[in-house]
Amino acid sequence: MKRVRHELLPGCRRLPLTVIQVRRGGGVAGMGRSLTVAVRRGRGMNARIARTQPASDSEVRRDGSRRRAGAPGRCALALFLSAVAMTGCAHAPLAVRPPEEARRALEQIEANSARISAPLTASPALVSFRFRDADGRERRLVGQSATLIFGEPRCLYFDIKNLAGSLAHIGCDDERYWFWVDLPDIRKLWWGTWEALAADRARSLAVPPDRLLDALMFRALPERLADGPPPLLVEQAGVRRLLFQRRDDNGWPYVAREVLLAASPPHLPVEIIDRSPDGTLVMQATLAGYQRVSGAGSDAPFTPRRYVVQWPRDHAEMRLDLLDVKYRMRALPFCDFPGDWKGPVESLDREEAGAPQASRSRLP
Repeated sequence: MKRVRHELLPGCRRLPLTVIQVRRGGGVAGMGRSLTVAVRRGRGMNARIARTQPASDSEVRRDGSRRRAGAPGRCALALFLSAVAMTGCAHAPLAVRPPEEARRALEQIEANSARISAPLTASPALVSFRFRDADGRERRLVGQSATLIFGEPRCLYFDIKNLAGSLAHIGCDDERYWFWVDLPDIRKLWWGTWEALAADRARSLAVPPDRLLDALMFRALPERLADGPPPLLVEQAGVRRLLFQRRDDNGWPYVAREVLLAASPPHLPVEIIDRSPDGTLVMQATLAGYQRVSGAGSDAPFTPRRYVVQWPRDHAEMRLDLLDVKYRMRALPFCDFPGDWKGPVESLDREEAGAPQASRSRLP
């Protein structure tokens, strides 16, 4: 029995969702021919969804060949739609909108991002961080001043400081990402390469760099996730979500990302939820307070001003308030790798099997 925390649409009753059974054929195997989902509230059973089954074991293509019914995409979507329907919103029909509407919704987001014509700087800013270090100890930085600069495609300078100087820093360039802290009882730099991260050869970082860039919404959302199709657009009670799918190791699709769109134009993201193939919540980002880039005219792009981002799997949370966002006019570089770092260093890249092990205590 697997419990999944499911985020609800506005105005819906909050019910914890428990997946009782996902059955294919005679055994629990994955999303296939039969599906049972139950919703529990407290200790008692509150409701049950009947099994969804294809009409037959196979269907005939036009060329005479046969394929199995209950295609994985259909059942993956059925699980998601059933889960949403049972979380207190069954009174409102949920519709999958035509692909053309999904394309237009994504194009509106891309059009806003395309108007960002120079690197953005956010200062002053206030940030609070909570994360666990390698020893499992919880670390907190509460209400600290911050400066944030971002330039396409992934050049980030995120400096957190107090009156005495910098306490922590998150950064990346086109090749690497890094995170360092300089606190009384811990001083260390972690770094990795995007290449290893994309190939799933990187150990986790307290603040996942790729998901942080997506949550900030200073760049366009990808049209599709790796090995996935373009998103679906679903609507319920006037609330619209883009659903991005990926495939697990067995080739079965799952909803890897949900993007809740604002009800008012230009319908930009107000929530981004990422999940792993087994349904574990990886990231939940709430974005609010959209305003135009300061000093850039009436057609300037919108950017969020308030963020609450949680990475439950990595035991991390960020709360960020940007008091002002404007274009950076100076052409000086700002996302250089900290090659002059003097403290302990740890590489996050995992070497491929059979390859010589690189030192984890040196900078590249």
